[in-house]
Amino acid sequence: MDNCFLQFKEAMTKKRIFACIMVFFAIIVLGCNSINTKTNQKKVMPTNPVITHQKDAFNNYASYPFTLAMLDVGQGLCILVRSGEEYLVYDGGGRERSSYVVSFFKGNQINTIKYMIASHYDEDHISGLIGLLKTTSVSTAIVPNYKANTKIYSSFLSALKNADSVIYAKTGSQYKVGEAKFDILYATDNTEEKENNKSTVIRVEYKNFSCIITGDAATETETKLVNRRENLSCDLYVVGHHGSSSSSSPDFVAAMKPKLAFIGVGKENKYNHPTKRVLKILDNNNSTVYRTDTQGTVTLVHNGSEYKIHVTKDETKHQKPLPQAQQKKEFYVLNKKSMRFHSKDCKGVKNMVKYNIEYVYTSKEVLEKEGFEPCGFCKP
Repeated sequence: MDNCFLQFKEAMTKKRIFACIMVFFAIIVLGCNSINTKTNQKKVMPTNPVITHQKDAFNNYASYPFTLAMLDVGQGLCILVRSGEEYLVYDGGGRERSSYVVSFFKGNQINTIKYMIASHYDEDHISGLIGLLKTTSVSTAIVPNYKANTKIYSSFLSALKNADSVIYAKTGSQYKVGEAKFDILYATDNTEEKENNKSTVIRVEYKNFSCIITGDAATETETKLVNRRENLSCDLYVVGHHGSSSSSSPDFVAAMKPKLAFIGVGKENKYNHPTKRVLKILDNNNSTVYRTDTQGTVTLVHNGSEYKIHVTKDETKHQKPLPQAQQKKEFYVLNKKSMRFHSKDCKGVKNMVKYNIEYVYTSKEVLEKEGFEPCGFCKP
């Protein structure tokens, strides 16, 4: 009897040990499946286009001490400036591109804006700023000293509560962003009849580079600036009111003599911006034109002594005839893998992998300094 009991006990013990071993292996298998499932999910998750599209990533140019970009926000305006590790944003584009602006800042790890400027309170200039105020730390917001009777203005006022400080723009004020600075050339005194003329006009300076940004300021404001006989000469003019004929008067552009002209404008917009009149005025002053509707986000990078320009796309074949000054500009297609630069019509460009391509407007000397070699076939 005792032997039977012992045999039974021994058998049960073996079964328990076997069961424990089976449970142990089951846990391992299930755990591995769980890990693999998570890993697979991670691989197929969609990535943010801002950080995967290398040419559109602002911080790709972090090695340069100064960067200025005109973001492609369609029929609106958004200018982003970085000097060192400090940022300035001037306007934020309209409602349709507000989420793009927010994702652009997030994708480029821009967590703090030192200065945010609202030129005036039109929807196509401040909607994107509302999104940034809700998602990004803003140290100082500079706004024009007037009120607007619109819903977007009310939403903007509410979002401004998130900024550390809010001040009114004042003519003559000067601020520093890293090693750069900006002056307020014009701020509203509420004597203007049209809201566009209440736009805050600034001049950004870095080393030997300067830029004037006017928002939607019209010819009346431009005339005031010219009559003050200030030094308005600059390298870059961010064209007023998206290239509308109500801005960019001949006298104002002649006083600036800008080498470059950036136009934030929507593709095939109903306003026919930029107008032929403005393009002709810019051409008469030998200004090279860059536009978001045909060239996407336009980025100027400065190494402390000279600058060059990057665009995220090139559709100049499909746009209106370019001013003569732009036709003379040196345009190259870079292959970042082979480190060669090509002419626009080079047959080899068609065979390049998309992510290796970059469009630039610069000189051969600058490209060769950066290690690029000319294509042996097209010989640019």
